[in-house]
Amino acid sequence: MAQDRRTSWWPLAVLLAFLLLFGCCSCLFASAVVAALAAFGREARVQGATPRPLPVPSLEPMPEQGALVVAVEPGSPADLAGLAPGDVITAVGERKLSRALTLEMALAKYRPGDRVRLTWWQRRSGQLVTGVNILLGAHPEDPDRPYLGVRYRMLP
Repeated sequence: MAQDRRTSWWPLAVLLAFLLLFGCCSCLFASAVVAALAAFGREARVQGATPRPLPVPSLEPMPEQGALVVAVEPGSPADLAGLAPGDVITAVGERKLSRALTLEMALAKYRPGDRVRLTWWQRRSGQLVTGVNILLGAHPEDPDRPYLGVRYRMLP
C-alpha cells in the first residue's frame, strides 16, 4: 500500500515542480523585459528623443468655396509647391475662387513662366497655406496656356 501511494504522488510532484519552475522562469523573463523597457525609456530621455505627437485636430475648417484638388501631376508646379489631393485652392493672387471664378478662369490671365501666388487649405495639416509663389509651366496640350498640374472640381 505504501508503495502505491508513492507512485500515485509522483506525477503530481513532477507537475508541481514543472509549474514552479515555469512560473519562476516566466517571472524572471517578465522582470527582465520590464527592466529592459525601463532602461530604454531612460536612454530615450537621456538622448533627447521625444515620443511622436498625436495628430493635431484641424485648426481651420475646410473651406466651403474653392477648387478641391482631385489629383496632382508628379513633377508639376503644384507638386513642387506641395499641393496634394484633398487640398482646396481658395485664391489665386488676390482673387478668391468661387463658382463664378473658377481656377481655370483665374489662371487665364497668366502666361507660362509667370509666378502666381496661391492660397490653399492643406488637408493633412488642417491649416491655410498663404503667399506661396508658384512658377507656372506650359500646358502639355497648348504651350501658350499656363499649367499648374492639378485636376480639380469646384466646391459649391
